[in-house]
Amino acid sequence: MNVLAYSLAELWGDWLWPVFQLVIGLGLVVFVHELGHFLVAKWVSIKVEKFAIGFGPTIFSFTRGETEYCIKAIPLGGYIKMLGQEDFKPLEEGGKPDPRSFMAKSVGARFAVIAAGVVMNVIFAALLFIVVCTISISFPAPIVGGVSPKLPASEAKIVWENPPEGFPAESVGLEPGDRILSIDGRYAESFELIRVKSILADPDEIFDIRLERKRGGNTLRGTAKVAVAYTPSEYGKMLKFGIAPPQSTTFARVKDLKIAGPVLPGDTLVKIADFTVAHAWDIAPIAKKLDGSPVGITVLRRDEDAPPREVSLTIHPAVGGGKLGDVLYEEGTRYYGREIRRDDKNVFFRLEDGTEKKFATRNVSVGQDELLDVLGMIPRLEIAAVFIGSPAETAGLEPGDVITDYGERGAPTVRGMLDINKEFAAREVRIEVLRGTERLQKTIVPKKRSGGVLVGIAQSIDLQSTVVAGVRKGSIAEKAGVRKGDVIEQVVVSDADGANSETASVTGWVDVLNVLKKSQGKLVSLKIRGQVSPRKIGILGKDVFDAKDYKVYPFAKTLGFGQLEVTIVKRNPLAAMAWGAQKACDFIVMTYGTLRGILNRNISTKAVSGPVGIGGIAIQAGRQSISKLIYLMAIISVSLAVINFLPIPVVDGGHAVFLLIEKIRGKPVPVKIMNITQVIGLLALLFVFVAVTWQDILRLLGGLW
Repeated sequence: MNVLAYSLAELWGDWLWPVFQLVIGLGLVVFVHELGHFLVAKWVSIKVEKFAIGFGPTIFSFTRGETEYCIKAIPLGGYIKMLGQEDFKPLEEGGKPDPRSFMAKSVGARFAVIAAGVVMNVIFAALLFIVVCTISISFPAPIVGGVSPKLPASEAKIVWENPPEGFPAESVGLEPGDRILSIDGRYAESFELIRVKSILADPDEIFDIRLERKRGGNTLRGTAKVAVAYTPSEYGKMLKFGIAPPQSTTFARVKDLKIAGPVLPGDTLVKIADFTVAHAWDIAPIAKKLDGSPVGITVLRRDEDAPPREVSLTIHPAVGGGKLGDVLYEEGTRYYGREIRRDDKNVFFRLEDGTEKKFATRNVSVGQDELLDVLGMIPRLEIAAVFIGSPAETAGLEPGDVITDYGERGAPTVRGMLDINKEFAAREVRIEVLRGTERLQKTIVPKKRSGGVLVGIAQSIDLQSTVVAGVRKGSIAEKAGVRKGDVIEQVVVSDADGANSETASVTGWVDVLNVLKKSQGKLVSLKIRGQVSPRKIGILGKDVFDAKDYKVYPFAKTLGFGQLEVTIVKRNPLAAMAWGAQKACDFIVMTYGTLRGILNRNISTKAVSGPVGIGGIAIQAGRQSISKLIYLMAIISVSLAVINFLPIPVVDGGHAVFLLIEKIRGKPVPVKIMNITQVIGLLALLFVFVAVTWQDILRLLGGLW
């Protein structure tokens, strides 16, 4: 009974209630639009025959006066039917119009009626924004959470205002923790302004960003000139500054992902070892002091019906880096090699066979081909997390499992696993994992998803062993004779002349790394299990091993933090009205800017959502809070206003264009031309509707296993 009650409550909270709110919200947006037409039509004495919300079969209707009011089955639009106005059948020449018909009125009166829906949607959006800020709403704070290397924000010159003694007047690169005060003179109340400014920018545009930085008890203020650059995203290439939104120190619940470990969603990080964590950006400097060994942390845990309490836990940090290769993705195809250089338009890539290839920057993304490389040795993979509903979950794989064999090829590396996935797409393949001390045989079916073939796991490194899963071609390890499947048991270090030899036993890759970090300029050999002769690496130089190439990550990427948010609330009515009006204007500009960006190909059409996509976003907003849903409805109302007033036949903007032409010509546009353009406009809208809906469906299906 408890399970049933929980399931019903979950169904209501996650789906039924958000969907009900969405239907009501969309109905209100459409109702307000049509109400605008209706009120002005009545004001100029036009007879309104029908006022309909939705399309399709009529669910409910009544007649009052000369107008029939009805609600239809499909809540994705609406219309009013005025005497003499025919949107959905060809117009006819001749005949004297009825004095109360739409066509009998002056151009000005008809234009007012046509424009009224758009105006009402903008006013309604402003009112909704006023409601939102009166209730309160949270957005990501205008703080730099992270800076991507090689992108504009990391290379921007900052000029400081009246820096204290000992602090330089200029520096390079924004840093985590910097607070963005304004962009081009516009106050940044949330991170959304930073995101929107970059997305809607021109490729060569440069922005003045005022920022604030805390240093040694001082608060510094300065100005940086920051450009934008194309970077990969789930919607294709988009222009960005290279600034990540800030995170809090509270671990977030990751939906649809099964994660193992001592940390629980909702825990707030207090300490790592003996270092206090006040902000998320404190973690990176602390991580530089860790060597990858297990470390103690302190979290603040909030149990149900109990006061918060501090809990001490032990975690196993992740380690990554080394002399890694590059992998370039273009439309789902992988290329391995090394990025040589790039400019605003192209990435120049040297493939592994030595040939060079040029790729359009906006069509590719470049990452690293493996997670960890030690002298050219690639460790085994461990499963950090399993996606719920994925082939991995179906096969019975669990977080913490170490993959010891895949497709009868031995322990795979990241590259090897992707290749085997592709080879066995939609076919069964055997996978063996080590769970604790037990070896388990499983069968899994890789599936095509998101431009690749995947099984639904997040990968990490098996740091608790020294098994070599792969050896990079041309590496010092390959030249020394290290092979796939070897197990490193000892690292032998001596002076360059072979004297003063020391042998260190190693049981994990962290041990190997820590020995190598202390052995620069010395002679190094590796002892392999079952082998008499050691593998001679030679003098350890920075060309083959540089400690700076490696990073320690206290927490896996699958164990993420929630966003650091700022709450906006306006109790003063005038301040709320000003905020609402400003937001309405912002989204008008943003919508036009997005359309311009799509036409200029600066914004990918993948970023556009149709009814299915908007519905999904609205359901997510409804699950979060009523403020988020109202905010989204306000955005939809503004977007409807803008799109409805585009100069496209059939929509209000097309009618307005005909009226302007009529005013200039002194007589109406020929009926034949109006009929043809309306048919073309209708077909164009249907094509766009089907295209974005199909894209939404593919995106939805792409997120399903």
